[in-house]
Amino acid sequence: MALILPAAPKNFYNPSFLDFKTKLLAVNGLTQGKLTLLIDPPTTIETAWAEVGAAGDTVSNTNRGTLVIGSADIVGISDPIVGPEEITGETGYKVQIAVVPSIPIYIDGTGSTTATVKGVAAIEGVDTFAAGTDGLVRYLFNVNDILVTDGGLISTPVIEVTINYSESV
Repeated sequence: MALILPAAPKNFYNPSFLDFKTKLLAVNGLTQGKLTLLIDPPTTIETAWAEVGAAGDTVSNTNRGTLVIGSADIVGISDPIVGPEEITGETGYKVQIAVVPSIPIYIDGTGSTTATVKGVAAIEGVDTFAAGTDGLVRYLFNVNDILVTDGGLISTPVIEVTINYSESV
């Protein structure tokens, strides 16, 4: 007999995912949660705001983290839904962040400089960058390298956050 521990019912996943959704879609001042496009991963997640954060009033390269080359509001997040099954047979849950269309790219304002997007951050909204804190960085995603050009636009695909909570004993 194989025992999978710890195992959790749907009511384990819902509070975490619903909090994630609520925080990212909440309007703080005039700004809601954003996805920021990153040229590198942050140095330390505990102090990531200065590198991956962005304000609602971001213009050109101001009011955003040092690694950010684009940001846009999160359009929507699903409620928790059944996710994939782990090798051990336990089914997890996931939420999906909807496609974010037409994220403007700003590198240096030349219209020709290129950079590589290597990650995405999901952050809570703030109107001014200086009002942001490390606790507002909710999730970091690794992405396959995407070459972008200054002044261009990029849309994200649907992004999934999945939690499977078990281990085979």
